[in-house]
Amino acid sequence: SRAPGEALNVLLRLLNERQYCGQSSGGGPWMLPLRTAIATSNPSDPGSRYYTEPLDPANLDRFVLQLRADGAISSGRWEEAERIIDLFCSRLQGKEHSETAQADDGVDGLAQQAAVQLQYVTEAHEKVVVPINVRRKVLHLLQQLTDRHGVSAKNSLLTDRTFLVKALRIMRARAVLQGRAECIPEDLKVFEYLTTFRLPEAVHSHIGSIIQGVLDKS
Repeated sequence: SRAPGEALNVLLRLLNERQYCGQSSGGGPWMLPLRTAIATSNPSDPGSRYYTEPLDPANLDRFVLQLRADGAISSGRWEEAERIIDLFCSRLQGKEHSETAQADDGVDGLAQQAAVQLQYVTEAHEKVVVPINVRRKVLHLLQQLTDRHGVSAKNSLLTDRTFLVKALRIMRARAVLQGRAECIPEDLKVFEYLTTFRLPEAVHSHIGSIIQGVLDKS
């Protein structure tokens, strides 16, 4: 991140407390209807060509899902590169039609439909059950990471907030997306998206097989 510490402190408060208090708010707190936050950053690895500093653990841990994205060109993924070009071109061609359709149907109608869908999945998510056997699988996975793969507070960001609370929320979300009212052991696969910058790269690169080993064990 290139942002100064003062800006990151404000970001932390926004993410943690869902409120803002500053000169523009007249000294009183503004409650923010924040549902989710998405952020991107240039690489901050040692020797990187980008002049960035890594987020401190408190800020980094607020972003539950974490992905490392490499460019299609630099990774030699040419089929993906072709799809990006096709997507961009089709977007340009469909822009005029989209603007006409929005004028006819009304943006308000689309917004209302989206709000109804969001409310439905939110209520469904709250009703998803996490059975005892799935909870034990979560604990077994965390024990495997600490006992067998050397994960500790010195080299990782394995916090209670993320892996004992938010991870279960993501597992429940996976159940909703698959039309289930109950989590199953396979929902542990969401951990692949939680460990990108929280575990050492040597461990994260094998997280899929580590999870599978926990699932295979009766």
